[in-house]
Amino acid sequence: MSYISTSAELADFITGIRNTTLLAIDTEFLREKTYYPRLCLLQLATEERSVIVDPLAIEDLSVLKPIMTDPEVTKVFHAGDQDRAILFRIFDTPVTPVFDTQMAAMVLGFPQQMGLAALVKSYCDVTLNKADSFTDWAQRPLTETQLNYAIDDVLYLPRIYRNMLDKLEKNGRMAWLEQDFEQMTDPEQYRVDPRQRWLKVKRSASLQRRQLAVIREVAAWREVTAQRRDYPRNWIITDELMVEIARREPQNTEELFKIRGLRERLGRSWSNEVVAAVLKAHEIPEDQWPVRQKPKYRESDFTGALDLMSALVHLRARQNHISTTLLVSHDELLRLAAGERDDMSILNGWRYDMVGKELLSLLEGELVLSLQNGVLKVTDTTQ
Repeated sequence: MSYISTSAELADFITGIRNTTLLAIDTEFLREKTYYPRLCLLQLATEERSVIVDPLAIEDLSVLKPIMTDPEVTKVFHAGDQDRAILFRIFDTPVTPVFDTQMAAMVLGFPQQMGLAALVKSYCDVTLNKADSFTDWAQRPLTETQLNYAIDDVLYLPRIYRNMLDKLEKNGRMAWLEQDFEQMTDPEQYRVDPRQRWLKVKRSASLQRRQLAVIREVAAWREVTAQRRDYPRNWIITDELMVEIARREPQNTEELFKIRGLRERLGRSWSNEVVAAVLKAHEIPEDQWPVRQKPKYRESDFTGALDLMSALVHLRARQNHISTTLLVSHDELLRLAAGERDDMSILNGWRYDMVGKELLSLLEGELVLSLQNGVLKVTDTTQ
């Protein structure tokens, strides 16, 4: 393992791995005091070399962009959603192509959300030392044990990837993952729409539609302000205070400051902006007020169907050594039971072949589930 702290060293590393076909990637970051994660370490590994890049010492990482988008180099992550989001912000383009070992593990029969340490133990018979999990990665210098902890997150990924790829291809399952991996390279996965942030504001379910229009504008203001200042959202204003603003709909700063804690938190400048957001919401026509989507279907109306469908899904998942969550979501089962048939993963590709077709037959009364000696049996009544 090498520690890279200069642009020249990083360029030399990229030159030295120009013939590689895979690159394992992990990051260490902090975000307690910022809106955007602060990248503190970037760990990279091929089958021959592993390095830790210090982004606090190297401001410009653009030399990495070509390999991050090279179609001939597979970028290997484990549970890499946050890592890919960080790299998207740095390079302004998705890392591609990708392979995520956590998702691949679900296709290979491992439990849902399999941890890296468990995979390393299973594939490499190595027990990782997790003693430095709560390291402040912004501190310098880092100790040898901290660096070893960091590099372990990529050191074994090339071997795991090769092993997984071999099994997936032998079992004809690599195609199952291609669509999921392709979605990980969609730029829209990493972009935030400030005007949709209101949907995640806590305790806003009781608000009326006019008040929802207010909270949509205030939440969008908070998101943009947090991005611009690089502050955590709650440092700007908490969800609870935004809900209270939406309830009271203050028309000026005097009314706004009647809400406890806002005068000290917002000050004059931000308070004017919040009031402007409220007034902007009042100008929106009623037919454009947001609507909080209620559940389309009540589960209680489909309890029997869902129980039978879940039993069939678990049976096929167990027989095929695959995680049920990767096979079908509970939401899709509910939609299927309610009669929907469009835009559903379970009715396409390998998922349809494995159990989707049977689920339709079950709902049509063409399959019967029964127990024989404690074992679930599936009988086709049309044969």
